[in-house]
This record gives sequence, C-alpha cells and structure tokens, in this order.
Amino acid sequence: MAHDDRTWHHRAGPPIYGDLDKFPSSIHEQKGFISVADLEVELETFLHVRCPNANHECPECTRNIGHIDSLIVAVDGACRGNGTAAAQTSACGVFLSRRDDTLNRYWRVNEQYGNPHTNQRAELHAAIGGIDIAMDYVREGGQIYCDNHSGPPCTVKHLVIKSDSAYVVNGITDYVKKWQVNGWRNARGEPVVNQDLWRFLLDRVNEVNNWDAVVSFWHVKRADNQDADYLANFALDN
Repeated sequence: MAHDDRTWHHRAGPPIYGDLDKFPSSIHEQKGFISVADLEVELETFLHVRCPNANHECPECTRNIGHIDSLIVAVDGACRGNGTAAAQTSACGVFLSRRDDTLNRYWRVNEQYGNPHTNQRAELHAAIGGIDIAMDYVREGGQIYCDNHSGPPCTVKHLVIKSDSAYVVNGITDYVKKWQVNGWRNARGEPVVNQDLWRFLLDRVNEVNNWDAVVSFWHVKRADNQDADYLANFALDN
C-alpha cells in the first residue's frame, strides 16, 4: 500500500526556506514545535524531521508524522585542555542511530600543517564528517525502507546537522556569508580563524546541493546532544 498521503510519513522534498538556514523552520516554531522531542521522529533506524503541517500521529505507528526524505545527523567535537598547552588531541563523534550502533562514527582528528587542536576546529571537523557520512543517503537513499512508499528511490532531500556548537551553527548560517563578501576577513578586517575548515564545510554543503538537496544546521543544548558527545569523548579515551 502506498503511504504518500499526508496522514502518513511522507516525502517533502527540499525545504522551501532554502539552504544554510537554521533548523527548526519558522513553520515549526509557529506551530509550537520547538523541543527536540517535538522535532525528531525516530522511524525504522534513523531520525527524521517532523512534518510541521501535521498535528496528528501516524495512524499505523502512533508516532508524529515524519518526512521520510529527511535525515537528522548529530555531531560533536571534543578537545580536552582546549586553549592550553595540554590540548594535544581532539576528536569527533557522528551519531545517526540508536537502533544500529554500527552506523555511528568516532575518530581522532589528524591535524596537519601546524594547525592546533582546539574545540572549535574539532566541532567543524565533526560537521564536515557528518555531511560526508550522510552523502551515501543523499545519493542513494537507504535511510528508510521504502517498500510501502510509491515513486523512485527515497533519497535524502533535507539533511539536518544537529550540533551543540553555537560557533558552528551561527558561523555557517550567518557569519560565513559576510566573510565571503569581505574576502574571508572578519569585522575587524583580520583573516577569519579556521578559514580552511569553513571552506571545506561550504564545499560539503555545495556537494549536497548538487544532488537537489538542502542542508540545515540545528543548534541544541549539550544535554540534547549526548549521543554525539559520548562518541567524541570515547574517541579521546580509546
């Protein structure tokens, strides 16, 4: 049975509010959907975006209605001793699934060319890594079994990078546009710090765009990002 009807979990396509915007959308906020529990819908394996236009639950599974062509990826970076001489290592965690831990990733950052280990750089590395890992689902789908949904393969059209780093989320959704106009210089006329990673992150966003998909960034409290935080710290400890 095809379940593309709006009373079921369904495809929504790229969000109309555009790319490099903050999540949740103004539509979600107008409906009062602002908490993490309101906005995430866990379906078969992954976390998806709640449909802002559905005020009811799926009649089959009793969960909030979700967009099956969306994917929420939680990311976090960690650097102990940040800002001191003790900061010799940093690490990243990327969390996709509570039901299949083999899909989650963690690694130590391999900084090169004299770049320091810092928390800000680790957070940027994690966001870049989160998009890299999600690209398989943007290109080929697989984030949900689509046997019950009609149409072509269900690829991700809305990728949400969930982070507890205001530095990353505000930077990529606001400041980076100004930096580009100003030749990658900040308001003081100085070169933007971590410019190499900001450029890499923009490249990854553009790669998603090339597949007719959109990336949004979601700033959450650290308490709402514990899964990715655990992975990043696990990488530091092991």
